[in-house]
Amino acid sequence: MALVVAVALMQPTVASADPGQQTVYVTVVSRCNSATVLRKADMVSQDGYPTTDLVFNRLGPYFYAGHAMVYPGRYDVGLDVDGKCWGDTLITVLPGHDRDVGVQVSPLGSGHHDVHAAIYGTLPFAGFTRGKLVVKDFELPVEIDGSAYYVEFAFPGKSLLELSYGDDLECRIPVDIPEHGMRLDVDVQLAQRCIGFPYHYPSTGERGFVPLFVSPSPSPISTTKPK
Repeated sequence: MALVVAVALMQPTVASADPGQQTVYVTVVSRCNSATVLRKADMVSQDGYPTTDLVFNRLGPYFYAGHAMVYPGRYDVGLDVDGKCWGDTLITVLPGHDRDVGVQVSPLGSGHHDVHAAIYGTLPFAGFTRGKLVVKDFELPVEIDGSAYYVEFAFPGKSLLELSYGDDLECRIPVDIPEHGMRLDVDVQLAQRCIGFPYHYPSTGERGFVPLFVSPSPSPISTTKPK
């Protein structure tokens, strides 16, 4: 019995996770040569939290994975390997939502994003599969991660947020993104207003969108007294 107790006391104590933190899982694809080994990334908070080290496990010559616990907010995930290889991405961590993030690392000198007017938020239920942010004459992909969506690199100004639901439905929300970005949660009431059927007639080129529900809807509880 004494031996069992002594062995138990020698085991390292694992600190319990802070309930206010979320887990960020990061996978990396490296375009650098296989001799360049990535050790860690820096998660730099834009909200005043201390910088967090994210240590990687090597999955193969060009693939890595790691995770870190952080508080909700905006973070710059950056990797710099001896001034030879570089990569970074901006991510948003929402309360109650872990993140799965992919980062590409390239030889120094490759192009990178320099626009940071993100738009992101939560979704009211499962079933949203993909999306896009339509900005004038081009489109930006929307990342659906669990019960939240993210466009980490957007442009300020008027856009149309389109979130596909199932096979045929779509949620369309006009947005005006400020320079510092914005959070827009899609709740049940907004979903009722934004979900509908997109259509396109190739023969004529006509396109349109038909809302699925009447908005505002009648109250689900009848106020009419029986006679």
